[in-house]
Amino acid sequence: MKRLVVIILFVINVANAQDKIPFIDYDEIQPQIEKSTKEKDYAKALSLINKINKNDSMYFPLLSSKSSYLLQLKKFDAALQVSEEGIQANHSHSKVAFYNNKALALTNLKKYDQALQTYNEAIKIYSKNYLLWFNKGEVLETQDKINQALEA
Repeated sequence: MKRLVVIILFVINVANAQDKIPFIDYDEIQPQIEKSTKEKDYAKALSLINKINKNDSMYFPLLSSKSSYLLQLKKFDAALQVSEEGIQANHSHSKVAFYNNKALALTNLKKYDQALQTYNEAIKIYSKNYLLWFNKGEVLETQDKINQALEA
């Protein structure tokens, strides 16, 4: 009898210990994200994106958008953190937007040397991406390195 009570308590404990993760269907919130973006309501778009679980297949593609919206809201430290998460994570999606957004956040924080370093890292991987080259040139121009900017 004691065994039965122990087993029942164990089963109840295990069943209640599981985290209840609410199911958020991306297809349901995607139109809302799109509408918020068109209305330039980036805070609302971010709140919708934040509902997506890290285990969802749409998490990393949306993480790129999240970093862009944070840049739009001038939350550069947060954009930097999100971009770094996207760069460091092991996923199959392109990381070029994460590199670009990280460097843009660093540029806005006036950390030009770190921004250039980020662009250089990205260009090693995505050498044909014109936006990386253009933005690198912009940072060099900001630093009055005109000849280097022209080369970029």
